[in-house]
Amino acid sequence: MRFPHWVVAALLLALAPAHAATVVYEYDEQGRLKTATYDGATRIVYDLDDAGNRTQISTFTGGALKLSASSYSTGEGGGTLDVSVQRFGSTSGAVSVTIATANGTAVAGSDYVANSTVLNWANGDGAAKNFAVTISQDAASEGSEIFTIALSNAAGGWTDAPVSAIVTILDDDAAAAGTLQLTSSTATVGEADGTVSVNVSRTGGSNGAVSLSCATADGTAVAGADYPAKSITLSWASGDTANKACAIPVLNDSLVESSETFTLLLGSASGAALGATTGSTVTITDNDFAIPGIPGNLRTTPTGIAYGGNYTVRWDAPTGSPSYYVLEESQDGGGITSYAIYAPTLFKAFNKGDIDAIFIYNVRACNASDECSGNSSPIAKVVCPSWGCP
Repeated sequence: MRFPHWVVAALLLALAPAHAATVVYEYDEQGRLKTATYDGATRIVYDLDDAGNRTQISTFTGGALKLSASSYSTGEGGGTLDVSVQRFGSTSGAVSVTIATANGTAVAGSDYVANSTVLNWANGDGAAKNFAVTISQDAASEGSEIFTIALSNAAGGWTDAPVSAIVTILDDDAAAAGTLQLTSSTATVGEADGTVSVNVSRTGGSNGAVSLSCATADGTAVAGADYPAKSITLSWASGDTANKACAIPVLNDSLVESSETFTLLLGSASGAALGATTGSTVTITDNDFAIPGIPGNLRTTPTGIAYGGNYTVRWDAPTGSPSYYVLEESQDGGGITSYAIYAPTLFKAFNKGDIDAIFIYNVRACNASDECSGNSSPIAKVVCPSWGCP
């Protein structure tokens, strides 16, 4: 039912106490009356209908319900935080209110135990009610954290400021310096790459300045021949969590050798503990190749005179691991033509056509560094036209 303004005014006069009451009014953003509270004991709440007429929507006589403070603090090891909810202005009738926690930077389940309940007052009961929140203990250094407690859904009375409160949990864990360790237990570097670098991380805290040493130790790789012996000091300022590089040069030689290893070892940690990975095995891969042997049994097929110029030059694989072969050809004692034939191919076919010539061949084997064996013993191949030699 909607009431005109004169009816609302009459209701106000009828509900007002007989003595000169203290009335507190609240207005909305447009200056329209929202609530009228008499002596803190009775509250009338108004709303506007679609036509802009003011209507009474409810009357509360049970008094105001509010938190005892707008902020609380407790130590992380405090166990339980007790929050008081008070009833003011009137104890007429039964009243109730919901009170609940909500996450902030503190998170339920890890920093505190979430709680939500309904607090009840009987008619005539003006005693404060207690709301308890369990605070969790942990070992993490995390600084102070907060969560909130708020009142809602008042029945029989109303909520008044402070309706919500911020709870600060004071951390009781000493700030951690962190843990230092290598980010990888293995690394690989080519002999010609110049430097191998393995990072050292700082995790789990950054309080205070910390440092350690990163030193080399021989394996099959030997200091002075394959890398220089080093001991490097790596340092972090307070608050610094950036990775630091333990960088070691590697030496390039001309020896043909298998891959070799040495170790990077962390030690002499100051201000922080070492983590699980304190050593990294570095593998140096060789970039030198053995010079292959001389190819054997250089020959042509078919044997004898090649009428029409169709024949194939063949040879046997040498010792070692050649990457390719160089077949050299000269015609009638003239200039040399070279052909590159990549392993594992061991032949080259020719079709010289109907010519009259003598070809001389030799072959050598080369590795991936273009280092080659000596030439094989030369062979000669006589080529005549298909109708016969002149």
